[in-house]
Amino acid sequence: MKTSLRGLLAIVNEEAVVLSTYKDSAGVLTIGVGHTAAAGGLVPKPGNCIAIEGALELFARDLEKFERHVLASVKRPLAQHEFDALVG
Repeated sequence: MKTSLRGLLAIVNEEAVVLSTYKDSAGVLTIGVGHTAAAGGLVPKPGNCIAIEGALELFARDLEKFERHVLASVKRPLAQHEFDALVG
């Protein structure tokens, strides 16, 4: 199961797309669509900038991890909106 377009847009609406590093509300360096070093891959550093394509690629990779965790954790069938809510 994959996150629907509606689910993707809900996450982007909540997180926003930011193409340069910033500190989130907890003071963690973040870039793209809520990407932090904890997600793996690119480690945001002060002054980093990425293109929109890079932000969307990071988002897709991060999202796959959450989708796998939800699928591994939930042992009953989910409606699309339920899956989207758990991933988001």
